[in-house]
Amino acid sequence: MKFPLLLLSVFLAGCADETIMPPPNQPPVVSAAIPDQRLSGPGEATTLDLSGHFNDPDGDALAFTAASSDTAAVMVSMAGSTVTLTGGGAGGAGRVTVTARDPGGAEAAAMFGVVVNRPPVAPDSIPAQTLWHEATRVDVDLTGAFSDADGDALTYTAASSDTTIVPVALHAAAVVSLGGPLQGEATVMVTARDPDGLEAQASFPVAVVANPDRTTLMALADSFFPVNPSWYEMNWQPGVPLTDWHGIDVNAAGRVSCLGGNCNWTSDEDGPLEQLGLVGSLPKDLGRLEALQGLVLTVGVGPIPHQLWGALPNLETLGLHGWITGSIPQQLENLRALKHLHLSGWHLSGPIPSGLQRLSDLESLSIGTFSRRVRRSYPSGGETDVCVASDSLGRWLIDSMGWEPEWVRPCVGSAHLIQVVQTRNATVPLVAERPAALRLFDIPPPVRARFFLDGTETHVVNVHEVAFDAAGGREIAFGDTIAPAAIIPRSVVQPGLEMVVEWKQGRFPEEGRQRIEVARLPRLELTLIPLVFSNPDPDGRHEGFVNGVDRAASGYSRSGFRLLPAHGCRIPPCSPGSYGVEAKTHPIIGVIETTGRRVHDPGNFLSAVAVARRLEGGTGYWMGIVEGGGSGGLAFVGGNVAWATPGAIQHELGHNLGLRHPPNSPGIVRNRRGLACDVVTTFDSSYPHPNGQIGAWGYNLGYPRFVPPNTPDLMTYCDPFGSISEPFPGYGVWISDYHYKKALSHRQRESHRSTTAASPVRSLLLWGGTDAKKGPHLEPAFVVDAPPSLPEQPGPWTIKGRDASGQTLFSLLFTMPEIADGDEGAGGFAYTLPVRPGWETLASITLSGPDGTATLDESTDRPISIWRDRDGKVRAILHGNPVQADSDSIGPLAGVALDVMTSRGIPSAPAWRR
Repeated sequence: MKFPLLLLSVFLAGCADETIMPPPNQPPVVSAAIPDQRLSGPGEATTLDLSGHFNDPDGDALAFTAASSDTAAVMVSMAGSTVTLTGGGAGGAGRVTVTARDPGGAEAAAMFGVVVNRPPVAPDSIPAQTLWHEATRVDVDLTGAFSDADGDALTYTAASSDTTIVPVALHAAAVVSLGGPLQGEATVMVTARDPDGLEAQASFPVAVVANPDRTTLMALADSFFPVNPSWYEMNWQPGVPLTDWHGIDVNAAGRVSCLGGNCNWTSDEDGPLEQLGLVGSLPKDLGRLEALQGLVLTVGVGPIPHQLWGALPNLETLGLHGWITGSIPQQLENLRALKHLHLSGWHLSGPIPSGLQRLSDLESLSIGTFSRRVRRSYPSGGETDVCVASDSLGRWLIDSMGWEPEWVRPCVGSAHLIQVVQTRNATVPLVAERPAALRLFDIPPPVRARFFLDGTETHVVNVHEVAFDAAGGREIAFGDTIAPAAIIPRSVVQPGLEMVVEWKQGRFPEEGRQRIEVARLPRLELTLIPLVFSNPDPDGRHEGFVNGVDRAASGYSRSGFRLLPAHGCRIPPCSPGSYGVEAKTHPIIGVIETTGRRVHDPGNFLSAVAVARRLEGGTGYWMGIVEGGGSGGLAFVGGNVAWATPGAIQHELGHNLGLRHPPNSPGIVRNRRGLACDVVTTFDSSYPHPNGQIGAWGYNLGYPRFVPPNTPDLMTYCDPFGSISEPFPGYGVWISDYHYKKALSHRQRESHRSTTAASPVRSLLLWGGTDAKKGPHLEPAFVVDAPPSLPEQPGPWTIKGRDASGQTLFSLLFTMPEIADGDEGAGGFAYTLPVRPGWETLASITLSGPDGTATLDESTDRPISIWRDRDGKVRAILHGNPVQADSDSIGPLAGVALDVMTSRGIPSAPAWRR
């Protein structure tokens, strides 16, 4: 056991002279990189154990320290090997250096980055917002208003302090949408958040104020009306939301964007559709509708205001239809956003503004008619007074706006006077003692028109604007057009009239004076006869009917006829004796079958009037009036006798004045209310205008307005919508220049005829007629006391009277008067031949002509009775067996002392002895 100890001793003894050193200390080393760290915001902390990132080769225990490069961004603290990172108040990026030391003071350091998230930054302020009441969406774009230093994507929320006043909604990105259902104030708070939930807030005040467009339109509400009142009612009321107002479109900001109709119209093929009409001209206050993009209206009387068009910078569609007058304002060229311009007033005048060529966005332009389609269908209806002052403008209209070359008319100043209808070159004469309207062509106001009679200036009118009001502006009806420049009084319109029109750029005519043809006409004498066919009159209707005829006669005496050259005093003052019609009423005549049946043959009414006029020695025109609706009647063409329902009086009187029907085609001719007119079977082949249209501009002096050339003529079978209480039918028809001149010539010729009837003599009444279906016929002959009346001219028809031996007692050659509105080939006559000695032996009467023969003789038994009162007036014509004159079966004649004549064919022996 001692041996090992000895060996150690020996060993130690052998090394006693050497020094033994310990191994050197090795420094710690970074064993793994420390990852960068991110803190969600200032004050946020996290810990990190560093022991896994360092080691010591000697196995020494390590001590750790840490330091921040920017304590404002990140702060550090150590606890053993754990470092605590805390976001600094400023946040941002910093570097943290960690040092590990061993007991010997050897160390190793590692660095890592720390990012501390920073909150979004709110703007210093957001501008206050003002909304119009009833705005539905006003966007406030806050993109860029909030910022984030770290470049984080932000999300937003918004809240209103009072959502009943200002509701809010958030749309894409930072777009805050506001509404304004109620007036008031609220505050909107907007919050921006980053992905870590840090946020910033900013608020702005919102005020919802009264909508100026509502205020503007409420002030004008009484001027607007619905174009189709059966579909819509005007609901412009304070309690109705602006978005619900009829004829209004409102944009999201609550402002009116469209007024009156279809503002999205993009083609002038059919034109914009108006929903609203406007009484009077366009008010300048419409210029306050700053957001207006479309204005589509049926407008009332007046010019287009010049002041309006500089105040509507957003207007894209302008469609005005109706009674607009005067020139087209140059200021329309200020509407730089305009895409569609449609002006359809029948009395626009003067040059088309050349500045329209500078509207670079303009896609369509229509002036004067509803659409291109209407122009092509009715070329004459597209005529306007506008013209083109330069070749370049004309080329632009054709090349860029699609106008037909015939629509481009160069400006040539002229003028004419119009009373009822007039052609462009004034071929229709005027009637003396009747006002006329001055119409200007291509002549912009101001204008001076001077009138001369027999070389002496008698009247001057200055036209500063195209005026319209000749009758107080009353009863302006939708769908009509308006009056021309000035009304020339009746005292000026006399034979020998001349005219000179002067304006700044010229004179019409260029030299001398323009002669105006004026015709002086005799007074038209008219007798209206109430015709009844009921038997008896148990309900007393006849009395009311007769009173209506009396009122009609009074109206015609006062006002004459609207469409025929027989005019009264419609526009006072009127000088005594200036009236053109003297109408009176004949006592009622019954045209009755004694069997109690109605007389269905309309020819019986016509013959009753003709016989009454012959027997009574009547002068002027005699017209029977038959109670009933619609239009019906018969008349002798160029004659003096007719019968009509109240709605056809002017039509039948037109036949008496020598007028026939114009030709028309099924379904093509329509009156101005859109109703198709019946087709005529016989017509005047010389009528110059297509489809029964009047073919020239008409004019209504009583209710100042123009009548378009495509209106049906009076002599078509179009319903004029007349009534017995209104003796001026014509709202559905007018009269052409051709017919007016023809009727005027007829009246001038009749002025040379005698208006005094001859004295009554013993005469033989011969009456009858013919038509293509039944051939000729004779009515029973009567021996009467009446003024003689013989045919005006010989012809192919003959009436012969013979005695029993066949000897001719009389022979009468004549031309059968033509009956209009009857069966094909209809004609009729009534003559009174002075009786000669020996005629009491009359045994037969024969009517012969192109259609055959008809004979009365002793075998004829078709009794007709003529009842006359004590004054000799015809009061009834009875077809059938005679009845006693005092019978109650004839209601209208009860209590009237009557003389009855009856004939069954050939007058009886007692008849010759009366």
